Amino acid sequence: MQLNHPDASLTGHGPAKPSRTLLPVFFYFLAAGVVTVMLGPLLPALIQRWHIQDAQAGTLFTTNFTGQFCGAWFATRNLRASVLYGSAISAAGCAALAWVGFGPAHIALFCVGLGLGAGLTAGNVIAGTAVPAARARLISILNVAWGLGAIACPVLVRLSAAGGIQHFFFATAIFLAVTSLVSIARLSSRGTAPHSPRGTACIAHSRSDSNGTLNLMRSPRGRLRRAGRVLLPVARTAGDGTPLPLRWGQYRPGELIRGRWGLLEPAEPWLPESALAEAGLVVVPALAVDRRGVRLGRGRGFYDRSLAGRDPRARLIAMVRDDELIDELPAEPHDVAMTHVVTPRHGIIAIPCGHLGE
Repeated sequence: MQLNHPDASLTGHGPAKPSRTLLPVFFYFLAAGVVTVMLGPLLPALIQRWHIQDAQAGTLFTTNFTGQFCGAWFATRNLRASVLYGSAISAAGCAALAWVGFGPAHIALFCVGLGLGAGLTAGNVIAGTAVPAARARLISILNVAWGLGAIACPVLVRLSAAGGIQHFFFATAIFLAVTSLVSIARLSSRGTAPHSPRGTACIAHSRSDSNGTLNLMRSPRGRLRRAGRVLLPVARTAGDGTPLPLRWGQYRPGELIRGRWGLLEPAEPWLPESALAEAGLVVVPALAVDRRGVRLGRGRGFYDRSLAGRDPRARLIAMVRDDELIDELPAEPHDVAMTHVVTPRHGIIAIPCGHLGE
């Protein structure tokens, strides 16, 4: 399993607020709604300006729609880049329309459509994957923002009529560029993959590493690879077999040794159990997790003892298979609920409630 779904709620210590994180994206869609439909309200002025017939004007719509189709088709996998470059192309096309003639206007409108296709497609994917549990709500809000822009477009065209059509094109280009830049800056500052806000991440893994946690550290593009420290647990018991709170060792590629119960663990020296309190993100092993965040462990109690010393603001993530995310598990007073669950199909899922037993 790999963490390949962005979740803005993992990037800070506060509760998940996807609508606030994606607010600039909504404004970008508002601007894009204006640009998408502007050709209709502007058509009478453009016909008069270029001295063309209605049949000729139809080619402008065809060119614009063709650009949108191509933009959506060729939208890059880098979602931020698609929004940024798409809006830049659309803004350049809008600015060009302020002074070009009828023939070159087809190139400008194709660029406008190309940018819209790429930016709107990427924006929908960003909203749909930011928080999978809120996917439908976020995409609906984006559609509303786009619709508001489309509705406002004729009003804006009429208001700008006194200053000339050039003013409308330039103002629209600036609005589109600014909203996209703010969107990208906001998303970049929030991040799009789980990382440790305080520079330390504690990661659990199994003997077979079937949940893929070691891949999070080995991946050269993974945020955990770039964290200040990645710590792995060291499990030991007292003389009578009672589990002790976990100690921690720093992960270094190629330097893991086989420890007790077949687990890979760092070689000595180890950090004390209090090192867990320095972690902003903790990946916890689980056989199952319910939708309240209650975790079913392996019964030894290592993590039950250790999580009491965590930073209360830390993100606690359980990585399970799809069928191991269930509706409800029995909970004990000492249980600490997970803040997030990761499954192969749904990616990162934020748990809406707080820790149990607190």
